[in-house]
Amino acid sequence: MAPMFWGINRKEKRFVITVKPGSHPKNTSIPTAVLLRDTLKKVKTLREAKSSIYDGKVKVDGVIQKSLHHSIGLMDTIELEGTTDMYRLVPKDGRILVPIKINATEKSKKLVKVKSKTTIKGGKTQIGFHDGRTIIT
Repeated sequence: MAPMFWGINRKEKRFVITVKPGSHPKNTSIPTAVLLRDTLKKVKTLREAKSSIYDGKVKVDGVIQKSLHHSIGLMDTIELEGTTDMYRLVPKDGRILVPIKINATEKSKKLVKVKSKTTIKGGKTQIGFHDGRTIIT
């Protein structure tokens, strides 16, 4: 069963694509195909979503994603080739994730939550964020 924030009406779709393990938890992320078809309504069918994803027309955080099941989560930016539209997934009005339009200057900025902070060999600090990224300072 699909979560309510995916934008799929109850009993409208018989089967739904699931999220594969990735940078965001399953209960707070949307698969790429569902985002295109049901949330953004840029394509009408799953077949159209597959062709646009496999052709490399979808970028998530500036990286081309060619998986229907890729998890798109909090504060991720979505770019669609062929259009000037860019979106960011944010919490809004009590819903977990809602896409909002952003401009090109905002696409390189991303708020992240620090999940872990450890000291590694050499006295350097490693910081882990909510989306699976890490930096060493």
